[in-house]
This record gives sequence, structure tokens and C-alpha cells, in this order.
Amino acid sequence: MARHAREPKRPSRGGALPPDDGSRGAASPGFGRSLPPRSGRWLALSATVAAALAALAGWSYLAALRARKRVEDAEQREATLRHELLAGRDLAERRLEEARRERSEALAAAAQARADAEETLAARDLAARELEGASRGKREALAALGPQSYVDRILQAQLCWKENNVPLMCEHLDACPAGLRGWEWGRLHYLAHQDARTFAGQSRVLWGVAYSRDGKLIATAGANPDLVTIWDAATGEKLRTIPKHDKIVRCVDFSPDGRRLASGSSDRTVRIWDVETGRELQRLEGHRSFLMCVAFSPDGKKLVSGAANDKAAIVWDAETGRRIATLAEHEHWPTGVAFSPNGGRLATADDYRIRIWDTGTWGLLLTLRENEAMRLTSIDFSPDGKLIASGDGKRHVKVWDALTGRQLVSVVRGHEKSVSSVAFGPDGERVASGSSDRTIRLWDARTGKAVVTIRGKASVHDIAYGRGGATTSPLSAGAARSASGPWEVTVG
Repeated sequence: MARHAREPKRPSRGGALPPDDGSRGAASPGFGRSLPPRSGRWLALSATVAAALAALAGWSYLAALRARKRVEDAEQREATLRHELLAGRDLAERRLEEARRERSEALAAAAQARADAEETLAARDLAARELEGASRGKREALAALGPQSYVDRILQAQLCWKENNVPLMCEHLDACPAGLRGWEWGRLHYLAHQDARTFAGQSRVLWGVAYSRDGKLIATAGANPDLVTIWDAATGEKLRTIPKHDKIVRCVDFSPDGRRLASGSSDRTVRIWDVETGRELQRLEGHRSFLMCVAFSPDGKKLVSGAANDKAAIVWDAETGRRIATLAEHEHWPTGVAFSPNGGRLATADDYRIRIWDTGTWGLLLTLRENEAMRLTSIDFSPDGKLIASGDGKRHVKVWDALTGRQLVSVVRGHEKSVSSVAFGPDGERVASGSSDRTIRLWDARTGKAVVTIRGKASVHDIAYGRGGATTSPLSAGAARSASGPWEVTVG
């Protein structure tokens, strides 16, 4: 019992015992006795400080995280800038290398240009020496022959030209020594040979002209309703006039055997004639406007025609007159049609495009597109079928690859007005073009270089090649306010 007796209260340091009146409150759990009020305040303050320190520590941790993120971003930007700097340095080095290479090429080109200039100067000096030698030879020939004899020959040739005696004119010109021939001789020689024959007695305006395949006949289409005329190509004799169309005849074409002739007119019909008798064999109706072009197939069994405002070309059975197909993919007037030499393809032209069709299915195979609005006026296949020539209203003559549609040649300087017609020569090496500038020009089909220019007195509407010999082929033209005839054009 004494063990559990309450121990006496110990005095405080001041010597007095605290009152035992229960004012210290009840004891807290876990403690043997209650805390004094002053100790409680210190405990609350400590808790507040601890919370503040914890918050400060959290804030410091977040600040450290943000700082670390900024450091990482800065390091990433530094790496990016370093990479861009290296890439820029590499690009600058490549550009510097390209500039050095271009400079080297420019120096080489300048050296080549200097060498070419030196060669040109050497060639000029050589030409000057040759000219001096030729002049000396001409003076010696004049001294030996006498100047009056050469002058007399030139005057006689000029008189023969005025009297339309071309054979005697050629004799006088041939008698002139080669060493004496000057520009006056060249001019008269050009006049004597530029036109082999003029067919008189035609309409003042010829819209179409065609050769028969054997080169023996020429057909012309005139502005007068009664002028579809067939001529002897060798003599110029008028063989037959076909007066059956009601309006202007604009286009003609012979069948391959030369026995039939197709003509297209402003009366909106295509008619097929017997060449021997002039009898009408077929009248093909179906176009809504005046005809622009007609062409027989190489086997003579089909005929294709195009008319203004139709936006379509029509394929006909040339034997029965039955319509076989209507090629309605055109956006504008069909202005030209041409069969390939083997008959497997058909080319049609409207204002801006050339279309190539399969003649077995009449499906569209290829479209040759112009880079700008050119208003195509005429097309023609080369004799081997590999090329297509075209003429347009902006004075251009172009040559295309008929298999790929790639443009090979473009002549932009030559004719002064629109090109109305184009035709390949028999060897395929030349392209002839007729224009409203009153000229017919021949071009190299591979390079576009001008070969011959023939000047007339009227606008040329249509041209056609006949069959010639090894070095010459006759070329006929239909013109306005002028007669038509074949020129003997050298192609070799």
C-alpha cells in the first residue's frame, strides 16, 4: 500500500510549490501531466515554423525543377544551334565549291570564246583573201572576154524575162562565165527558176490544192462555186471542171489510186467525184457548218472531214457514204486532218491541240498540247510516220514526235504572218509552209533551219507536194488573187 502512496509535491526552484487547485487542467493523453500554457504556445509556433519550412522546401524543390528544365532547354537549344551552325557551314562550303566550279567553267568558256574569236578572225582573213582572189579572177576574165559581152548577156536575159521567154533567158544566163556572175546574175537566175508553171484561168482565190499520188494530176478548189478543177501537172492543161457545189469549195484530196476526188464546201457537204468523168459518186451530209479539211485514208476505204463550229471530225466509209465514227473530243474547230502513211493512226488538229486516234478502234491515243493559244491551222505526217508538222496563227512551224508527243522543233522567226498550210517533202527531210505573208518557205525538219524562201504576189492558203525525182519535187500552192502552179523545189 505504501508503494502506491502519492508522493509529496516537490517545491519549484523558487522554493514555493504550485497550487494544487486543478488550474493546470487535465493531463494530456500520453503524458503524465498537462503542459503549461506557455509551452503550448511555443509548440504551436514550432508547428507553424515547421509548416513554413516545409512549404519553403517544396517551393525550393519546384524552383530547382524549373531551373533544371531551363538548363535542359538551354542545352537543347545550344545543341540545335550547334547543329544548324554545322549544317550552315557545310552548305556554305558546298556553295563555295559550286561557285569555284562555275568560275572555272566560266573561265574555260571565256577561253573557248577567245579561241573561237581567233578562229573567226582567221576565217575572216581567209575569206578576205579568197574574195580578193575571186575579184582578181573576175577582173582577169573581164579583161579576156570583154565586159560588154557579159553585160549584153545580162541585158538579153532581162529582156527575155520581160517577154516571158524563160528558156532563152536560161541560155543567156548559162553562157555567162562563172567567174563573172554577180548579184545581177543571181537575181535573174532566181526569177528564171522560182516558178516552173502557172495555171491560168482559175478563180482569183484558191482555198485548196492537192496532188494525185502518182504526181500526174493537180486539183484546185476555188472561191467560185463552179471551180473544182483538175489539171495536167506536166503541161498545165485544164482537164476538167466540176461545177456541182453550191458554195465556195475549201478543200480537196485525191484517193490513193487517183480515180476519185473528195471536196469539202461551204454548203456543208463533202462530195466524192469520179476524176475521169466528173460524175458525183457520193454526197456526205452531217456537218453543221462549212468544211475545213478532208483526207482519204491510205487504202482509200475511209474519208475523214472536219467542219467549223462542229467541234468534231467525222469518219466516213468512202465506198458507201456511211458514217463510221464521230470524233467529238475537240474543243474548237477541226482545222486539219492527216492519216499516218500506214493508215494505223489519224491526226486531227483544232485551235490548240493535236489529237492522234487509233483507226482500228477510233480511240484517242495521244494529245499534243501547245504551251499557249496558237490556233493551229494545218498538220501533216512525215513519210515514215514518225513526225508531225504543224502550222499556227502565230507564225510558228513546229515538228513533233508522233509517238511520244514531244515537241522537237519550233520555228518562231520566219513568216511575218499566220501560217496557213504545212507539208512534208517526199524524203521527210524538209517541211514546206505557206503563209499569208505571200511566201512559201522550206525548213530543215531536224533543225528548223530555213532552206528556201519563195516569194509570191498573194497570200498562200494551201500547199501540196507532188512526186519528183531524186533531187527535185514539185510543190503547188493555192493563193488569193493569184494563179497556182508547181515550183520545182530542190530537196537534196
